[in-house]
Amino acid sequence: MMLTFMGKFLKICKSISEQYTKRSEADIEEFEANYRGSDSEANDLKDLYQKYKGNLSRLFCSMISSDPTLDSHRFNDILDEAIAAGMDFKNLSCQDLQYQCHPFLQPSFLRSTV
Repeated sequence: MMLTFMGKFLKICKSISEQYTKRSEADIEEFEANYRGSDSEANDLKDLYQKYKGNLSRLFCSMISSDPTLDSHRFNDILDEAIAAGMDFKNLSCQDLQYQCHPFLQPSFLRSTV
């Protein structure tokens, strides 16, 4: 019985390992290069901005391939453009955003109110 269980277990392990290919560092760098500046990144950014109610510290912890020192200005530009285009960040009040964001990381529409 143990042999049967072990045989099934190894078969499952082999099946799973065949489904997933190993990723190299070059694969990851290629993904990052394609992701940065893409529509997917902008959509993820907007979704996470809403999810974390403007708390960019939490957003950067969840955003794929992001670095606050490299991406904060770029992300602010994306959010400013979305707001200028009429995107409504539901359930976000200026008071929530002012409380949770460092002024340096806030979109420009909030910086004047801090």
